[in-house]
This record gives sequence, structure tokens and C-alpha cells, in this order.
Amino acid sequence: MITPLLVRQADSIRTNRTGFYAMLAMLMLAAGCDTHGTLGIIAKTTADVRVLNASATSIDVLTNQTIDPGNGDIVFGTSSQCMTVDITSHGLSVRPAGVRTTTTPLPSFASNERYIVTVTGTGGAYSVIPFRDSYTPATGKAAVRLINVSGSTSGVDIYVTDPGVALGTPNASNVLTGTASAYFDVPVTAQQIRLTSTGSTLVAFDLGSVTIPAGAKDVVVLAPPATGSTTARAFIFQIATGGSC
Repeated sequence: MITPLLVRQADSIRTNRTGFYAMLAMLMLAAGCDTHGTLGIIAKTTADVRVLNASATSIDVLTNQTIDPGNGDIVFGTSSQCMTVDITSHGLSVRPAGVRTTTTPLPSFASNERYIVTVTGTGGAYSVIPFRDSYTPATGKAAVRLINVSGSTSGVDIYVTDPGVALGTPNASNVLTGTASAYFDVPVTAQQIRLTSTGSTLVAFDLGSVTIPAGAKDVVVLAPPATGSTTARAFIFQIATGGSC
């Protein structure tokens, strides 16, 4: 014979179980909306990544040992496709273009962030450095930053000015190798980009005049010398307005 107490206990168990499943259903439903870096109330676990080649060779970027379209034979000064990847188990790595050899893995990332990952070195001995790249220029402005991966022992200053004018005050100063300056906003008219050693007024690299569209960003990269040379190389990589990376 089932006593009233046992009946009440059984009803309580059924009620708790029903409530649990209802809550689980709500969580699953909430996960369908992606807003401000979350999936419902579940934190987003992806990052947007672009790999930039500043090395001495062309490279392949692999995802789980497979080359996706646009990620093979990436030459100096150019990049992979923008990729949305899991922050830890992304499976990204680099290798010399077309060479089946041991790959160099990319590091983990922070969730809901944008990254540029620079690759330096030579085949089989690559160094990869991630730089967070989540910045939006002010309305009607463009933006510039300097990434120094040259291996030099001295810092670098960057000047972005109207063409032909005196250097004045650097937009960013003493950017050491392995680091990057913060972005700074610039006009959308023609601007001349020059690099000097920190504290010097002697121009080491004159990258000429560029006009950057509103909302776009130019990444100035000071890279190591090419094979057989002792002179660092500088180039500009532009990130278009909008898009994930």
C-alpha cells in the first residue's frame, strides 16, 4: 500500500524533473541567438583570425592539416583568409608553401576577439606572434598601427603626416621588436608613412603616400631581412572597412 507521504514524495520528484527539463529547453532555445559575443547566455568561444606572412618564404596556412581555399602559397606581405575559429581547438598551423613537413601550430586566442598573427622566420623554423586587432576608427577617419617583428635591438618610431612635411612628433614611439603600437586615427586624405629609429630624425623607411578609406585600417609591418640580406623590410597591409577581421 502506498502511503500519502510516499505519493507526495513521488509527485515532488516528478515536479522537480519537469522543472529541470523545462529549464534545459529554455537554455537550448536561448543558445540560438548570438548577441554581443554570447550564444544566448552561453559565452561565445570563437575568434576571428588572419595570418600575415612576414617571413622569408611563402607559407601555407592549414586547418587540421588541410589547406582551405585562399590559404595556400601566401607570399610575403600578404595574408590568409579571415577565419572564424575555436579559441583553443582551432587546428591552425603554418608550413613552407607546398612542402609536406612538420607544421608550426598557432597559439590559443581569447574569445570574441579579432587577431592578426604574424609569421616570421624560414621554412621549418617559423615564429608566430598574435596581435589583437579589434579596433574601429572614429567616424570619418581611418587608422594605422605599427607591428615590429624585425628582430632589431632598437625601437622604432612611426610618423604619418601630410606628404612632404617635416616629421614633427611621432604617432607612436619606441615600438620594440615583437610588439605593436596601438592604433591611431588618421585623415582619409593622402598621408605619408615614415619610420625612424627611436629618437632619430633620420628616415629609415619611407613607405610613400597612401590614402586609406574611412573605416579602413593600415597595418605597417617592419619584418626581418630577406634571406641573404641584413636590411629589414617594411610593408603596409590594409584591412578593409567592415568584415570579421
